[in-house]
Amino acid sequence: TILKFHRTHKTNIFLNETMFSFQSKPVLLFAILGALSAQTASACADDVTYKFALGSGAKNPGKMVDCSWLTKKAKKAAARKATYCPTVSDKCMKTCDDCPVPPANCPAFPKEFVEPALADTTIADGKIWVWDANPLCLGTVYTDNAGCTEVGEAYGVCTDLSATNKDCVDTWEIYDANGNYGTLITRGLYSMLSSVVVGGTGCFKGAGGTVLAEQKYEGESEVWKYNLSDVQLA
Repeated sequence: TILKFHRTHKTNIFLNETMFSFQSKPVLLFAILGALSAQTASACADDVTYKFALGSGAKNPGKMVDCSWLTKKAKKAAARKATYCPTVSDKCMKTCDDCPVPPANCPAFPKEFVEPALADTTIADGKIWVWDANPLCLGTVYTDNAGCTEVGEAYGVCTDLSATNKDCVDTWEIYDANGNYGTLITRGLYSMLSSVVVGGTGCFKGAGGTVLAEQKYEGESEVWKYNLSDVQLA
């Protein structure tokens, strides 16, 4: 699921569902996310923990089965995949032959860009920062919008964990003059200045790895510098 956080949303679905049970141990959460991110990028595989219910036309409707059931009987495999893969392929990628195949131009995606904090604002009495459609400018230096070679847009949210730390989710739409590379989603602790890849589309479907961040000030402008050299495509 691709989540975008616009200022008008004034809520944080991803954090509400996932973060607060880890609030006392946020570093543990990001260690887990990092391990999962590395695993995602290294192989295309079925989710071995996933089960789905058989439909009304099955011999045992409602029975819970895993991905391997789809091809357990060779003579029925094609029919089972045709029936169930349209709804379970995200979890049964290998069995449903839905492993990510990145477009040929994917390795050329920009590895370094800067994001001026133009649209940042706070909600919830200053406990949540959100931003909407900040430009992503190619390179490592930002002077002004006139000098920005735009390679995407940034959306995101940071929620206070303590007086000195935040849990941040970034969503980047990355493109060039010839088209869209895709959407990349990362999550990390503000204090660590790095985040792990947790989702994506297009070139970044099935990607893993980490993104390094650096906060800078160019004159009076707050600027975030990002390095995507460690992002691993599927």
